[in-house]
Amino acid sequence: SSTAKHVISVQQPKSAATDVIPKDLILPKTLITVVGLEGSGSAFLSTTLSKVMSTDRESTLQHISLPQGCDSELNTTTVDALLPELALYPGRFYVNITSHIEWYYTRGVDVKVVLVLRDKTISKKEKLRNHHCHIPPEVADVEDDAAMKIMREAYQNYGEERVMIVSYEGLMQLKQSYLFEIYKSLGIESTYLPDFIDGNRMYVAKDIRHQMHGPALHKKGSVVKNA
Repeated sequence: SSTAKHVISVQQPKSAATDVIPKDLILPKTLITVVGLEGSGSAFLSTTLSKVMSTDRESTLQHISLPQGCDSELNTTTVDALLPELALYPGRFYVNITSHIEWYYTRGVDVKVVLVLRDKTISKKEKLRNHHCHIPPEVADVEDDAAMKIMREAYQNYGEERVMIVSYEGLMQLKQSYLFEIYKSLGIESTYLPDFIDGNRMYVAKDIRHQMHGPALHKKGSVVKNA
C-alpha cells in the first residue's frame, strides 16, 4: 500500500548506551528529566527550569522528546535510558521512561520525571508545522501513540513518587502560581518568570475562523438547482 514505507518498528533492544558505560562516569545526585511529545511544549518548560537550576554536578536537567533526535529512517527503536555525555544512540529513538527512572534510581540518583501534556491535536499540528524530520501526518499519529504509551507506563509504575504531570494549557492559563508549584515540587527555590506566550492561540483562532467562515463560503459557492 501507499503507506507501507511509513510503518514504524518500535523495538525493545538493550541500549548500546547502557551496555557501554565508562567507569569514570560521574552521575548527579539529582536528575530532573522533562519529557513530552514533539510539539508538547516540553522544551518551554525545560528551558525555564534551566534558568533556575544550579549548574553544579550535583543536579542535572534533561529534556527528552518522544521520539528523540532526527533521521530520514523511520525505523524507531527504544533505548533503556538517556545517559549524560554519551552519544551512542541511533538517529531517531524513544527512551523507555520507566527503565530510564530505574537505571538512575538503582544507581543512587534522586531522579524525577516531569511529563508535559498538551492537547494532542494541537501538539500534532505544532509538530507538523515545525517540520520535525519532515514526518508525514500518518507517521506522526503512530509516533505520538507510541509516546503516550511510554508515558502512561511510567506514570502507572511510579505514580507521583517519581513522576509528575504538567499541563501545558494549565501553565499558560495559571502562569506564575502554577509554575511556582512546579518549582516547589521539584525542590527549586526561585521566583524566575519566563514570557508566557500561549502557543495554542494560533491554532484555536484558525479553528474558530474555519468554523465561522467555512459554512458561509460553502454556501456562497454552492449551486441551487431548480426543483
